[in-house]
Amino acid sequence: MSNSRHSEAAFEAAIEAHLLQNGYIPIARDGFDRDRAIFPATVLAFIRETQPAEWAKLEALHGDQTGAQVLTDLCKWMDANGSLATLRHGFKCYGRTLHAAFFKAAHELNPELEARYAANRLGLTRQLRFSPQSEKSLDITLSLNGIPIATVELKNPLTGQMVEDAIGQYRRDRDPREPIFEFKLIEHSAGSGKSNTIGWLAHRLASLHDAANERVFDSVIVVTDRVVLDQQLQDTIYQFEHKLGVVQKIAERSRQLAEALENAVPIIITTLQKFPFVSRQLLKMAEEQGVEGTVAQKTEVMVEHFHAVTRHKIGGRAKAMVVTGSRLEAVRYKQSFDRYIQKKQYAIKTLVAFSGEVRDDQLPSESYTEEQMNLGIREKELPEKFATQEYQVLLVAEKYQTGFDQPLLHTMYVDKRLAGIQAVQTLSRLNRTHPLKEDAFVLDFVNDREEICAAFKVYY
Repeated sequence: MSNSRHSEAAFEAAIEAHLLQNGYIPIARDGFDRDRAIFPATVLAFIRETQPAEWAKLEALHGDQTGAQVLTDLCKWMDANGSLATLRHGFKCYGRTLHAAFFKAAHELNPELEARYAANRLGLTRQLRFSPQSEKSLDITLSLNGIPIATVELKNPLTGQMVEDAIGQYRRDRDPREPIFEFKLIEHSAGSGKSNTIGWLAHRLASLHDAANERVFDSVIVVTDRVVLDQQLQDTIYQFEHKLGVVQKIAERSRQLAEALENAVPIIITTLQKFPFVSRQLLKMAEEQGVEGTVAQKTEVMVEHFHAVTRHKIGGRAKAMVVTGSRLEAVRYKQSFDRYIQKKQYAIKTLVAFSGEVRDDQLPSESYTEEQMNLGIREKELPEKFATQEYQVLLVAEKYQTGFDQPLLHTMYVDKRLAGIQAVQTLSRLNRTHPLKEDAFVLDFVNDREEICAAFKVYY
């Protein structure tokens, strides 16, 4: 039997064949830039294919030098931040964020994310001559979109060499100052081993989705017993997930914590001192969610209806009023509307109307006024401001339900008990005429249709 079947080369070929059958692609060693330790053509091909809009904007500035500029900025970024951070979070090139890799989404709801993930290029290169100073080679080099992420020295016991020989080769014959070994890929976390374990668990739990692509947990709350560990955990978790809004540290007030819970921020980091409030808030939210139609749920219904239907009425200028049951409800609806609209990036702006100062029993240290929540718009200015095309939705509590004339008011969302003359006066805000107004609409979460009809029969 020939010994060629048991040689290192045969072992290398077997590994190559397996990887190529499972998603890897061969990348020629001649395309390796020894000085920068990357495969430039592969890097540029990936960026051009997956981020054509950003590439086009850069090309408009740099023309034929676009590729060279991208590679220069990529290498500078990796030198400063490390390959791992660059692969995770991307890099800047003339103010544009370019991604060096795309990671698998936790769900399958976004086809664009799935396509970008599928576009990653896992590369395999055999016998890579890696050094600018010599012709030494590496048995196997693995790369992601042209950036080396692992090198392999193969040893075969049948030829008398063991894993210890490979370790010794890296220790004695591989200069860590060579560009390819300066990956900075294995980076020290800000946290200890405990911080890493907690951070990784929080990240995994927050990313879990069920078979229907729904999040398993609304939020993961990490409670620490001291401020130093709090900061360590925050830094560690940010390494796992760097997207805006995924991780929120509760630094100062309990109000931050309440809003984070209500907004279902995926990972919330807080201290033991705030834990009693966490417990109270979670119990309160559990009670509220057990009642049909929470503020958040109703907000979603109203905003989506306005976006899909109302905004197209009266020549695209239609407005809506939300009638709430109390001044505190008006405050909460205003906050909920603005959060949801921002999340959906809809071109809708709201105003709120209530008298005096409102205090929230959940947050006794906080108070709210109409002018404050409307960003400085004074009470007397509000009707005029609402009449402009800048604002579309007015949320009210015991105001503007009588004597308010706004011909563009098309839709009324009611979350308040109405009866008798109050029902007639409130709903009659919709009867002001406009040349383009063909109909009106009421969505009522509370009242019985027959009772409202009875109230109107007294007068009509």
